[in-house]
Amino acid sequence: MFVFFADLDNTLIYSHHHPLPGPGIVAERIEGREQSFMLLSTYERLSRQNKVRVIPVTTRTELQYRRIDILDRLRVKYALICNGGKLLVDGKEDTKWTAETVHFAEPFFKDLEKAVEILKEITGKREIHRPEPYMAYVVSDTPKQVSAELNGHEALKNIDVRSDHRKVYLFIKGVDKGQAVRRFRERFINEDERGFILAAGDNQMDIPMFREADLVMAPERLISENVLSGNKAQRIISLAGEEISEQICDIIDRLVI
Repeated sequence: MFVFFADLDNTLIYSHHHPLPGPGIVAERIEGREQSFMLLSTYERLSRQNKVRVIPVTTRTELQYRRIDILDRLRVKYALICNGGKLLVDGKEDTKWTAETVHFAEPFFKDLEKAVEILKEITGKREIHRPEPYMAYVVSDTPKQVSAELNGHEALKNIDVRSDHRKVYLFIKGVDKGQAVRRFRERFINEDERGFILAAGDNQMDIPMFREADLVMAPERLISENVLSGNKAQRIISLAGEEISEQICDIIDRLVI
């Protein structure tokens, strides 16, 4: 059995703002509106797989993750959400996992509170989302610029600042996808499977996860930025373009033949 730790947004599913290169299937709805899609061919190929255990690993909060209904049809049993701070098993929160995360992060809650105040000052926004005690985020028109300013603050030495194309995230250091994969492997994956860990993602928040994998599938731009230096993966495969889900399926199909 291959174990595939997969980022979701812009890796397996795409926003309705993102034009797909082929037919798609609705992956997520918000108040009845179609919000994100998966390529139909990706869905069909993942649905046929019986040798690959797909485990989503996402920064999405529980509310955001539960909007995605396509994963049930793909027989997803485990999901690591909130940047790995929370584990869902058959759709239910693993409270032991959550307690372990909170126990680890609790000494740094005040550091996160300071970081949130600094984020408010930089962005001028009072509404900073705090979905979990170990993470916060804000929607921004200039996420890279805001991240750069935050990373210069000494007060944030215990906080990881990350961004994507529209949000800036604050995580207590250690609450990341790499730690989540390590914890998951120790708890759920037997020794026979440990040499078959796959990982795929599209941005820097996925780098800690990549470092725990035996085979990494990442966009060419990530690899060219040398952000994977020091990766212990046996193999790193460069993916071209912005729609990478079909390339991921091609690689998986070759592996399991």
